[in-house]
Amino acid sequence: MANSSAKKLYKANAKRLSLLRTAIIFSNLLHVLPFVIKRSIPRFHQIVFPILLMVYALPYMFLRSAAQPTFDAYGSIVDAGSDISGAGLLEYCHDLLFLTMVVQVGMLFTKWMLLVFLVVPVFTVYKMCASPFSSSGTQGEEEELDEYAFMSRKERRKADRKAKRQR
Repeated sequence: MANSSAKKLYKANAKRLSLLRTAIIFSNLLHVLPFVIKRSIPRFHQIVFPILLMVYALPYMFLRSAAQPTFDAYGSIVDAGSDISGAGLLEYCHDLLFLTMVVQVGMLFTKWMLLVFLVVPVFTVYKMCASPFSSSGTQGEEEELDEYAFMSRKERRKADRKAKRQR
């Protein structure tokens, strides 16, 4: 029972990766099916489809490697890997996968749907430019606030008393 949280995380990551894999396969089939029925693939889609496959592959492989568990010699889980449903870079990988699915299905209706991919570099530039001008103060204060936010009421009171004693 000592590794119950690691086993839960391992199962949750496996379920999440399976769901993502199913969604990727479904959107690819949905994209290819009309061309199979018509028995002709436009040149534009012949060029874009492999690019979309690469856009799928990179974040999915990153998520899979982040969720890779470590087993000992007896087959027990030593480390369940990272929680891929967490925030940060892993969340951006999920966003990129879902954006690619939307673009791929939307391209069946219009080629201009590919322009939705411009959201990614625009958002990146926004994040890079907005972060130096954040109004929350210094980095140390942000870390202290984040640590303080996860405390219970009792822990906050204890931390406040300790801080007052240190002053």
